[in-house]
Amino acid sequence: MDEMEYTELRAKLESLEAEQKEVERVLAAKRDQRKAELISEFKQRIKDEGFTVGEVADAFAGRRNSRRSGGARSYPRYVDNADSNFVYVRGPLPGWMKERMTAVGLNPADKGDRERYKQDYMHPES
Repeated sequence: MDEMEYTELRAKLESLEAEQKEVERVLAAKRDQRKAELISEFKQRIKDEGFTVGEVADAFAGRRNSRRSGGARSYPRYVDNADSNFVYVRGPLPGWMKERMTAVGLNPADKGDRERYKQDYMHPES
């Protein structure tokens, strides 16, 4: 290679870089194909053994009892005393609950006030 000219070396380098990109592209495609094959094989093996994919996925993720494996969590449902059509389960407060809290002088942003509102103005659904 020492006897090659600068332009020849530059052309050789560009050719090798192009070849490298093509090899990387083909390798990535082969990797994706092999991954899909393995997933298919694993899913079939899991089903053959009598498990669900969710059960095994939960085990790999370190979850013991998630919704996917049939252990759905149960959260208390609070029904508004004034109107049983208004129900709060968890998460962001619905607009009606914010309005009613503010109307009775409670701050919807304060956890203590939210708990106080649920205790005084709502009841757990039976």
